[in-house]
Amino acid sequence: MVLLVRTVLNESKLLYSRRRTILAQCRPLVFKQSFAHSRRVETPSRTVATLNPELIMDNDILDISHLKRLCFTYGSARIQDCEYDTMLRIAFPPGTRGYLYWHTHTHLPPYAGAIRFRICDKWTPSAFEAGHDLLQPNGLLPFELNLWQLALRPAFWSELIEDRVVSRESLEHCLKMLQQAKRKRGLYVICGFRHPFILNAGGSTTLWVAGKDTLERLIWTNLRGCNLPENNGKYHTFKAQFIRDKRDNVYMEVLDAPRALQPELKPGKLLAFEEAGSLLLQTKEWGQSLVSPDSLGSSASG
Repeated sequence: MVLLVRTVLNESKLLYSRRRTILAQCRPLVFKQSFAHSRRVETPSRTVATLNPELIMDNDILDISHLKRLCFTYGSARIQDCEYDTMLRIAFPPGTRGYLYWHTHTHLPPYAGAIRFRICDKWTPSAFEAGHDLLQPNGLLPFELNLWQLALRPAFWSELIEDRVVSRESLEHCLKMLQQAKRKRGLYVICGFRHPFILNAGGSTTLWVAGKDTLERLIWTNLRGCNLPENNGKYHTFKAQFIRDKRDNVYMEVLDAPRALQPELKPGKLLAFEEAGSLLLQTKEWGQSLVSPDSLGSSASG
């Protein structure tokens, strides 16, 4: 058994060394056209040798502060359209220095994984623990490229599989469900219980939820009877997750909300959302019962 573990580790180190050597020899340049000055500007593309947390080294560190778009090369795959904010064109904040890595959830299926950016000074367990994942401009969810987006980029398949962060089965599973749902662009998909997502309290929100073999679109409407503030997007956005009790009753739990939405949406409040229950219970083996039916009382509301 010990010999087998050592063999696997040695193979991983050799694979990483080979990837790093190849990538170092062929660092491409990304050419951007500057229409204002009618000239080409050469911008070196950031090269990522590995996303595997077990193989990342200190010198894999990246600084993407003040960039509006992250461009990087990962083996034969290349990302050129990864913007921090696609609507407002906001640049990455100062101090965005750290590592791209593959993030997985222990309580969710493998297809809930994603590329995240860990802000820390070096790649050690203590530094990683002291650091934090880069958040989206709303400050509620991590900035990431999820597997549902990458499954639609064929060039990433071989690299992710070779890097041993994703299986071919997970990629095929995502692609199949996206095709069945007739989606040609990546989505943020709720893959199970305790998978956080964002909602708009002042309007309707489209949610994509993964069942065992299907991907369904659900519409969550605004809270009826709540005294919400004037229509201002930043005040209406809040974070939630689905949880279940031991009787398989499914609720939506508020995780984080601005003061303007409280007490109507205070953290811990449970909301009813029956449409999501049947889908999420198909993959409940990945979830965990977090609440007791007797403790719910009258906190669940529509």
